[in-house]
Amino acid sequence: MKKQKYCIWMITGGTTHALCALSACVKYAIKSERLILPFSETHPNYGTSFYSFYKLNKNSCLSRYFVTEENYGHVRDNYVAPCQEMPTNLIESIIDGPKPDSAGNQRYFLRELYSAEGEQRYLDYPNVEKEEKEYIMTWGRHNHYWAKQLQVVLETLSPAQDLASEIQEKLEILIRQVEECAFVGVHFRNTDYKSNIEATLAKTINSAKKAGITKVLWATDDSSSYEYSNNILKQNGLSLIKSNDLISTRITGSINIHSIKNEDLENLGTSKIEQMAIFFSEVLMLSRSYVFIPSSGTVPFLIDSMRKVKSWQALINDQIRKQSAT
Repeated sequence: MKKQKYCIWMITGGTTHALCALSACVKYAIKSERLILPFSETHPNYGTSFYSFYKLNKNSCLSRYFVTEENYGHVRDNYVAPCQEMPTNLIESIIDGPKPDSAGNQRYFLRELYSAEGEQRYLDYPNVEKEEKEYIMTWGRHNHYWAKQLQVVLETLSPAQDLASEIQEKLEILIRQVEECAFVGVHFRNTDYKSNIEATLAKTINSAKKAGITKVLWATDDSSSYEYSNNILKQNGLSLIKSNDLISTRITGSINIHSIKNEDLENLGTSKIEQMAIFFSEVLMLSRSYVFIPSSGTVPFLIDSMRKVKSWQALINDQIRKQSAT
């Protein structure tokens, strides 16, 4: 019998970045006949199993390319490092980066190994000589985004129970503010990626007036933008809808929300799951906006994909039905 081989997907970056990387990893797993072990336990900003956040959608034909939650511990604990310089235990393998290589490409690597063997990075897809290794590691290197990559991943993964419950709680807060009215959805990213708040507000106000809409969902990673935006929108007869408990990156000195460490989140009275729930609830709401005002980054790809995936849309449909019933 042919021995099963595995691809350890080391999770990097924020939520959308990670899901994009996973889509590339799935393509690699299919080509190389490997099973993906999604690994986030040593990621400084996750700190626990990937299956704490997501579950496999058994109706997806791609779920068979993943190590199941039941077999996760066994495959993880029997890991054999593909290179002798790597830690022999997977839970001692800590990701770092990104840093540029000699060509200026940003790459992720294992901590303290980024300069080993010259320009080689251990978390790029393996070269031909390593294809026969039982385990290989990758961050799912991707250079381009394509139309369906996030849709495919969202069709394969659903939120795990705790995350799904948190998402619905956050959706309840936002849907109550909307009151079944049409709204303009704004994604204002302004931490590691910068956006022009004056230009965003001008476009928002113009779009709302053209559509005869008075409500604006302001989805952002920059909590300091709320007060100013609310004042400007009010002056133009518009009301702002927002999440109630977005934290400020300035409190922890982090460059963005997804890079805030677990212990800092706990000290602020929140958690990684809660912050992910805020993010996904806003993405789901933005996918229902009458007019959408995007900003830089990959979130607009995610919003477009989210509109097309029934299992994720069911979360917001269920919450709308519950509120309509009351």
